[in-house]
Amino acid sequence: MGFSDRFTGLEGPNDILPTDTVVFIIGISDPGKSRFLSALQFARVDVPVTKGQECSTTGFNAERCRLDGMEGDIVLVDVPSLFCAHEEPDIGNNMKRSWTDLNCLEPCKAAGVLYMHDIASAPRHAKLDIPNHLEAFRSTCPRNLNPSAVHVIPTTSFRATSIAESIVTLALLQHQVECAGASMFPNVFDGRPTSAWDAVLWHLERIARDSEVLEWIMTVRRTTLKHMLPGHPDHSLALMGLISVLSTRYQKYGGKVDLDDLITLRQVVLECTPLKDPKRKSGLINLGDCLFQRFKRDGAMEDLMEAITLRRAVLDLTPPEHQEYITFVVNLASCLEQQFNREGAMEVLTEAITLWRTVVDINPLGRREHLISLASLSDCLSQRFGKEGAMEDMAEVITLRRTVLDLTPMGHRERLVSLVKLANSLDQRFGREGAMDDLVEVVTLRRDALHLIPLEHRECSISLANLANSLEQRFRRQGTMEDLAEAIILRHEVLDLTPLGHREHLASLVNLANSLDQRFEREGSMEDLKEIITLRRAVLDLTPLGHQERLGALANLANSLDMRFSRKSGMEDLTEIITLRYAVLDLTPAGHRERLASLDKLASCLDQRFGREGAMEDLAEIITLLHFVLELTPPGHPEYVSSRMKLANYLEQRFRKENTMEDLRELITLRRIAIELAPPDFRREYLLSLVDLANNLDIRFGEQGSLEDLTKIITIRDAVLELTPAGHDGRQEALIKLANCLEKQFKKEDSLAALEHIISLRRAALECGSQVPCDQYGPRLCLANFLCEKIERTGVKAELEEALTHAHATLEFCPPELYTSALDCLANCISLKIKKWGAPIHAVGSHPSSIQQMVRKAVNDTLTAIPLRLLNTLTGILCDRDAQISYFECSSQYRQLLSLASMCDGPQWEARMHEVVSTFFQYVTLSHRWGKGEPLLHDIEGRNVYDLSGKDGLRKLQNFCLLALRHHYIWGWSDTCCIDKESSAELQEAIGSMFSWYHQSSLTIVHLSDVSGTVSLVDSVWFKRGWTLQELLASPRVLFYTQDWSLYKNCTSLDHKKDCDVLSELRDATGVGEGDLKHFHPGMQDARLKLTWASRRSTTRPEDIAYSLFGIFKVHLPALYGESAEHALGRLLAEIIAHAGNVAVLDWVGIASSFHSCFPAKLEPYSVMPGTHLPSRTLSRHGGLDVEIKQLCSNLANLPRPQFVNHRLVLHCITHGVTVVKLRETLLSTQPYVYEIHASGLMPLKFTSSVQLEEGSGTNLQYVLVRPWHPPPLHLLAGDATDTVQNLQEQLSQPFNALLLMRLLHNEYRRIASDCAITACPQDLASIVGSELQKLEIV
Repeated sequence: MGFSDRFTGLEGPNDILPTDTVVFIIGISDPGKSRFLSALQFARVDVPVTKGQECSTTGFNAERCRLDGMEGDIVLVDVPSLFCAHEEPDIGNNMKRSWTDLNCLEPCKAAGVLYMHDIASAPRHAKLDIPNHLEAFRSTCPRNLNPSAVHVIPTTSFRATSIAESIVTLALLQHQVECAGASMFPNVFDGRPTSAWDAVLWHLERIARDSEVLEWIMTVRRTTLKHMLPGHPDHSLALMGLISVLSTRYQKYGGKVDLDDLITLRQVVLECTPLKDPKRKSGLINLGDCLFQRFKRDGAMEDLMEAITLRRAVLDLTPPEHQEYITFVVNLASCLEQQFNREGAMEVLTEAITLWRTVVDINPLGRREHLISLASLSDCLSQRFGKEGAMEDMAEVITLRRTVLDLTPMGHRERLVSLVKLANSLDQRFGREGAMDDLVEVVTLRRDALHLIPLEHRECSISLANLANSLEQRFRRQGTMEDLAEAIILRHEVLDLTPLGHREHLASLVNLANSLDQRFEREGSMEDLKEIITLRRAVLDLTPLGHQERLGALANLANSLDMRFSRKSGMEDLTEIITLRYAVLDLTPAGHRERLASLDKLASCLDQRFGREGAMEDLAEIITLLHFVLELTPPGHPEYVSSRMKLANYLEQRFRKENTMEDLRELITLRRIAIELAPPDFRREYLLSLVDLANNLDIRFGEQGSLEDLTKIITIRDAVLELTPAGHDGRQEALIKLANCLEKQFKKEDSLAALEHIISLRRAALECGSQVPCDQYGPRLCLANFLCEKIERTGVKAELEEALTHAHATLEFCPPELYTSALDCLANCISLKIKKWGAPIHAVGSHPSSIQQMVRKAVNDTLTAIPLRLLNTLTGILCDRDAQISYFECSSQYRQLLSLASMCDGPQWEARMHEVVSTFFQYVTLSHRWGKGEPLLHDIEGRNVYDLSGKDGLRKLQNFCLLALRHHYIWGWSDTCCIDKESSAELQEAIGSMFSWYHQSSLTIVHLSDVSGTVSLVDSVWFKRGWTLQELLASPRVLFYTQDWSLYKNCTSLDHKKDCDVLSELRDATGVGEGDLKHFHPGMQDARLKLTWASRRSTTRPEDIAYSLFGIFKVHLPALYGESAEHALGRLLAEIIAHAGNVAVLDWVGIASSFHSCFPAKLEPYSVMPGTHLPSRTLSRHGGLDVEIKQLCSNLANLPRPQFVNHRLVLHCITHGVTVVKLRETLLSTQPYVYEIHASGLMPLKFTSSVQLEEGSGTNLQYVLVRPWHPPPLHLLAGDATDTVQNLQEQLSQPFNALLLMRLLHNEYRRIASDCAITACPQDLASIVGSELQKLEIV
């Protein structure tokens, strides 16, 4: 730093000049101040040194400092303590003269105060109190020299002080500085000139009032830094000085370069500051602040991320109890909010919310920071709600903003913002939940906010608009016209505050028009509509071509004009609407989402003009537009069907005008496509489309005469007839038009079937038409003529009287112009009546009666195999055989069969007939567990099931019928109401046919009333019932439904037997293998296995357990209700033995049946398969016994099968006489006996039974152990004789389950039941050869 005239005295009357910068150096006279003045190189420094805490005062010393490159001088004024002078009057007067001597008549360029305080002297003493000294200075200082800033400089003296004392003094000093409204120099003056001038320059930076001074200081700082390179003891001081001036200039003028330089320098300082240096924290703070400022200026995410890192570091270095901890948390939270706004990362927002919660918790209620933290936390939560939509966040936002509002009472400057934010949050919650309480509060808050905003305030229009929006919302919910009227008034005020040129003028016009539009819809005021149109025109004027809102402006104006046209029908409006619609279409090119709507609306407008003026150009344009619509509505589009119907209607109009066959072909194609793809709820349109298509085809048939078209017309007319049931307004017309088509077919093909059909249709048309005689002449005349035609062709006069009746009635009531036709008809009838007939004349083709007989035979053949009664799922009526046949003969399928008879050859027609009949009588069966209130035959006979009220069983039946109908089946069967259980004959037939009926069904619906949700079907009681086994095995296709009639596990398979998951559960629940579940064949084969399946099941009536197996074993036995279960089971087992000879059914343990000793009393003994616990053994081969073995094999192979005759089982078996019966142990009285038994050819064995045996030994015992025998399986007999013998020998050598028989009188035997299997083992091969073959009769 250089000086031209460093210290020149103040001279002349104007010593302090307006260009001067004055620096007052004040404070008590002490070594610190003296050293500072000396360092500043005053020419004369005669400041006495004081000792202790005594203050001495002198006069003012002022020196002018002229610095190179600086405009104006710096005047350094040494001012002694004025506080001491104030206490001593003489000294005080001297000080006043010193101010006068300064002679400053005009304000100087800038003025400031440097207050010196030695840190060796604690400022607690009253004479050292900084506020006292500064207040004394301010009270005497002239206004012209009033300082703009006061800075306190800590100084050091020669007296030694400890570090602890210095820290305490600096803390006290900082407190007094803040109380005095001053600032403290960041460094302690250490006596060096560079340190002194650094303090002066730092002071000048802050009091400078123009940029030239700062520029000069900047130059000095840069020059100083160049001379003080790294390593120089004052390098850090010079660096901080440059940072200081850059910071000051940036704060005052905001220079971009200054901020960049400031960041660079602070980064250098931070890099040079050790981690444990106390100044590192301030470096982190300052650099973070600068980077955050540059981010807000440039938006560079690198700056923001670095600022976040630095502020995290500051927070880590600051304990929670630190006074600035809250400030650092707020700084970091602010940065994180900015990061979220840029990147949208939810974890960043969550962290910011956590930090704001910390600030809220730490800040005590009542502090301004508490209010700010509440507002910031609510803003962050509001942002998270906007991202995630969690209503918990919105509830907290509202709670916080209510708190903020409570803390900003009337008159508070943040009151308006609090009202607006709370209203916005409540508005958002209303949008999600629709609570009217929220909306009412929103309206109240917006009103309060509006009262705080003057009319000229720039936010007034926004507040008006917001209140209007809320009032409109309340109007839409409650329909209160007062709300809408107020909203419109507010919209008018908004429009007044946003004149032409205002950025919100366009939105104000649009909103006002929309509000008026709502009122017009409610009240229909033409004044409102007129204003709407005016506003929408203004909107259109403000949205020129290319404006983003132009499309909406055009469409809205067109819609408003359309409303006026619909009321006044002014062609000027319609012309303008069409022009606007064309403009809209131009702005919605191909691919635009509004393209389809634009085409449709323009076509509609052109249609209105075409209807008024009839210009074919408009019709052609409509058709062109609708062709474009077709391109935009591919298959699957919601408008696919309606767009084709619409185009077809316009093509039909053009065809009627121009008679172009291309139009006719296209409209027929379009209507056919539309009909094929029409949705189920399109019934009315579907019917009309069918009629239109038939009419179009009729026109083409008239032009081209194609029989293919005629066939299609008849099919369509028939479908129309089905859709117009009795009582329908269009029923008669549908009948007549179908009859007319059949007349054309009759003329082409000369088919009696068509003639028969025509007559039936004419009769039906006559019945459903007007009963006024004068209205019936036409239908009667037609019917009479066709009856005559039929009589003429068939020679059968049975219907001649009917024809005569119609002819007479026609003649009586016909108009004059038809009198001749009526006379001709009557004449024909009379001619037929008096004519002598020979043999009947037949037309080409089969006689109708023979066709009907063939169909009836096919129907009877089909019905023979299905249940006697079926529920009609369409009508809800239970139908017997006759009703089923009648329903079929009234169906369209039957009529089509008759009409096809003359069009197809014999074999082709018969195949078609059988296909139609079998399909028509497909039915669904119900399998279920009987419950409460099951409806029986007498409950529903002659009634509509759907009309009955009830629960439990009736609801189940109704749901079953409805479900069958949903599966597109007309017929259903349930064992509850479709059998007359009062008729024993019918009940017998039902039991015998049950398996067949389920097997013939197209679907069996199983209702599991005890299965719901995710519960497995394995646990259902349905699998424990006897009859359901037959129903499961017999049904070719099964679907399981749960308690609420939903598909089991939502399995969408067409057959649950073929679904892998369900099939696995069925195997577990029933024990039946996959093959039998899918393709079961009833019969006697595997009888023992089938009995095992049924052994764990039960029935309500005990005897039913046997009856339920009749179909499975394919036996035909009477069901004798009232017989015992043992007797019923015995009859079944006897039938199995008699027809299959399968002795496996004799393999059981338990209690014997009273029916026969070889049969069990119940099915439970069959639950264990035979032979499952038998050990395997091999006997050594004996070469000398080959001849005997072969003979035994031959004898066994020729044994006849067992027989069951007259309650006697004739059984051929291998017998082993019992030689020893010995009681091994006697168990408790309630337990069975255990015997040891020896028999010839067998190893000793154990026998357990509840029956007491006669003990003894020798050949006189009446007991015998037998091995029942039936022919060996075919695979054992395969191959040569040697292999057969070996296989049979192997079988005979294995252990077997024996039967113990007791010999009775007359050479009869009775089986003794055992409590466990009697496992017998042959002794050796010789004992096998020596076995005796006998035929035994067992009772």
